[in-house]
Amino acid sequence: MAGVVALYREYREYLKQQKQQIAPLQLLGRIEDYLTKEFAGVILRSQESSVLPVLNVGKKKEERRIDLALVKGDLSDGVNKKELTVWGLVEVKYLRNRHRFGKANAEDEHEPTLRSLHKQLRRLESTDSYADYAMKLRSGKRDTYGIVFASFVDRENEEDGAVNGDQFRHKIIQKAKAHGFRTSNFKTPRFYPLYEDYPVTLLGGKYRVSLHIGLWRLDADAGCDCGCAV
Repeated sequence: MAGVVALYREYREYLKQQKQQIAPLQLLGRIEDYLTKEFAGVILRSQESSVLPVLNVGKKKEERRIDLALVKGDLSDGVNKKELTVWGLVEVKYLRNRHRFGKANAEDEHEPTLRSLHKQLRRLESTDSYADYAMKLRSGKRDTYGIVFASFVDRENEEDGAVNGDQFRHKIIQKAKAHGFRTSNFKTPRFYPLYEDYPVTLLGGKYRVSLHIGLWRLDADAGCDCGCAV
């Protein structure tokens, strides 16, 4: 049974092959839920039903509702949560530079989204159970992981020249550092390119679409200096 990092890498390689399908969707709105379900599909196929990705687990009012709980166990005699164990938790976030296909800036969404991710990735107080499931996280540090997407859309031959993908992602990384995020195997948060400047045409309008991904966790030894209450 593959761990969270290995599953993420499989997912990343899968998404790189799906740009023709995904890129146009980035012009239609937020696709966080779609990308979460695509990850669940990758897990089911690659693990041959030895891992059950349970969607939207936990209590929203406690700000610990998680997009994916990775569960192992036995359902052959029916659904009995006592026979199931959560061994991995993954939250998915989607950050974008624009609202849909227009020029409206969506970067005001970034800080609230990162604050939410900070709360969701904090270490769980209970190490024995989560959402009525038994829990035994495989991560040695009991990490909840965050898969973070950076969606960048630019219109071809745009005159204002104000849009720059590298600057867009750099600003996200700087904010993420302030929250204490890091990549699973690096001390700072990073993005990995899935595709860049993929051409998409909508009603005669020509766009260039990019999508980057990162697997982040919260550094328990680092404080949060972003000014938010956590």
